[in-house]
Order: sequence, then C-alpha cells, then structure tokens
Amino acid sequence: MAGTLRVADGLNGQAAGDFTGGETAVYRRFADWTMEHAVLFAGVPCEALLEATANAIIHRDATLRGPVLVKAFASGIEVVSLGGLHGLTPDDLLNGVSLPPNPALLDRFVSNGFARGTGSGLTRIMDLYETTGTTAAVSATTNSVRLILPRTPSVARNARIIRFPDPGRDTPPPATADHR
Repeated sequence: MAGTLRVADGLNGQAAGDFTGGETAVYRRFADWTMEHAVLFAGVPCEALLEATANAIIHRDATLRGPVLVKAFASGIEVVSLGGLHGLTPDDLLNGVSLPPNPALLDRFVSNGFARGTGSGLTRIMDLYETTGTTAAVSATTNSVRLILPRTPSVARNARIIRFPDPGRDTPPPATADHR
C-alpha cells in the first residue's frame, strides 16, 4: 500500500514538500527532510512532530483520498490524518485506546522502530509539552483527526530541546539537540 504526505508552509501558502511511496519509506524520508528544514519546525519538539506524523500515517483511513497533511503556521504545526475516530473520543486517545485501521502497517512501523504499538503516542506528545507552559491539542471530525503542536517560546528562541533529569531518576538523560 502506498502513502502520501504533504508538508505545507502556511506562512507563505506554498507546498513545502511531497512524499509518496510505501508508508515506512514516506515516514523515513519525511524524518530526514525535517532535519534539513529545521527552521520550518523551530519551536516544536522534534519527537512530538515525528510521533504525530507516524500516528497520522498509521491511523490514516486508506479508503479516503488525500494525503496526511503537515501544516506549518507561525503558532505551530498541525498534523492532519484522514479518517475519524471510529466511535472513539479524543479522551479515549489520551487514555491510550488505539484502533489502527491497518494492524499490519502498525507492525511495520514497530519493526522499523518508528512506533511502539502500545497506544502511548499521544501521551508521549503531551508529556513532551508538559514543562513548556503550553500543550498540544487534538480535535476530530467524522473524517479527520488533527493534532496541533504549538511552538514553544523557550524552544523557538534557540531551536534546541534540552532534557533535564526527572527528580526520581538516578542518572540524568542525555541532553539532546533538536535535529529537525
């Protein structure tokens, strides 16, 4: 099955990138592309962007025509996937309920290390925003799901994410640059 992902620069109203092919190849090329176009995604945690994009590809309803959309705006990034929640609510997603329409596609993403397959993606995204003073948001219609990843002022200033140790951990996690 082939997938399509389109990146749109909402700041100037132009398409910034189109990716087609097998879903895992599309995701891998997009992830590489984000590093080359970091300024477009400045202020958004890289892990959140990649997790949201993987989720959008995995949960996209392939019976609906149209690409996964990644739209960049001054306020943040929106990731839109075709296909609704199929009876779930946004709160169900936050509780880790996951109903991918194509379990084999999920398995491919898990085997490539692009997803965990545990229903924890949205929770991880929310956790990445926990200390930033802002939060990601999810909205859904009958035929689409949109995840809004706001730009965080502290990250936007220098386009880096630095991880501080959790109070309960013996060793701090490594500080990492945001390599979008």
